[in-house]
Amino acid sequence: MEIKATLNKPYTDRERADFIVENNHQKGYEIKETETALEAWGLTEEEQKQADLENKQKSVRAVREQYFSEYVDWYQSKPLLWEEMTEEEKQNIAEYRHYLMDYTKQENWWEQNPLTFEEYINANLAQSLI
Repeated sequence: MEIKATLNKPYTDRERADFIVENNHQKGYEIKETETALEAWGLTEEEQKQADLENKQKSVRAVREQYFSEYVDWYQSKPLLWEEMTEEEKQNIAEYRHYLMDYTKQENWWEQNPLTFEEYINANLAQSLI
């Protein structure tokens, strides 16, 4: 963290309020009061890049978990439905599950969401036709 802005004492109540609104409410900086000033603390450029990366990774992981629930667990948790599926359908789901499990092992995996089940099947179908 680093100091992004400073309001030195003495200051008026209006200046204090404006400083807090601009730097905390609008920019999201943490306000610290010292004996001599109000300080607005924010992430360094490197810390912000790291926070942005972590947020993107968290978002892509959440999508992956949603796809597990929607496309894999939903079928596998229903024995009667699972038993009625063809071996090819079961194989497709198993391969998609493996794809989702290994997704975060890919280089720069956080740059895009994983494929949906339909997209995965269509991509594999297109590959097999080549």
